[in-house]
Amino acid sequence: MRRGIGIIILMIIVGAVVGSGLSFVLAKIFPSGPVYNLLCNVFSFGIPHFILNLGFISLSFGLTLSISGLTILFIILAVVLLIKF
Repeated sequence: MRRGIGIIILMIIVGAVVGSGLSFVLAKIFPSGPVYNLLCNVFSFGIPHFILNLGFISLSFGLTLSISGLTILFIILAVVLLIKF
């Protein structure tokens, strides 16, 4: 069955949110070690926060993505479930 792009994006976002939330919870439970390093370490990248002040208006820009191993795992799981069902 053909899926719309909106459903695909929604499933990716849901997988990312669930994976990130679970990563934060499990980071408190697991001690530092190989499981923690693989699943719970967060890697951040993006455009740093900067402010453009024009005198009469001030604009703020920035975008940072924080991804952990569980986030990637749940995104893949969400896409596989979308393809399967």
